[in-house]
Amino acid sequence: MNLGWRISNCNFTADDGSLPGIDFTCLTPESVRAITDHFFRFGKLLHEDATFWDNRIEQDVKISQVVDLGELVTSGAASSFHCCFTGISWNNVELPVLGLFVFEDSIEIDYRMGKEWLPEKVNAFFELLAHFISIAPETLVKSTECEGLRDPENFYEALDHYAPDRKRG
Repeated sequence: MNLGWRISNCNFTADDGSLPGIDFTCLTPESVRAITDHFFRFGKLLHEDATFWDNRIEQDVKISQVVDLGELVTSGAASSFHCCFTGISWNNVELPVLGLFVFEDSIEIDYRMGKEWLPEKVNAFFELLAHFISIAPETLVKSTECEGLRDPENFYEALDHYAPDRKRG
């Protein structure tokens, strides 16, 4: 059942060069850490030389050298950062590259639209988002303001089928 694809494929199919993003806002520090940890546990950094700004020593540090970067961001020891992951799967379906932007109280997940977003991958993506909502029930999920979704309303309608109890704002 590829409900997400049927309702919201316009948000995935045509690579127009943008990087649509989905914001998970109003997160607790625990939720930021849990979602961030999922990416680091189940994915692989696309660029091993990706860095973040360490506020404690005032310099860039390789992301791959840190164990709990979500904790560092939520505590203020590190600045917000963005990196990309390959190999993220849900229900044995590997997703295309996903970007992760981590802030003290929110997370943005972005992606490049295009032909690699097959129906089963869109379905798995919505299931992964529903999983994140289940571990962060306080979150509000919305299209990013800059380079947001092509059709947010169709995206929200599809997401409601996967996470019917999600918080709306």
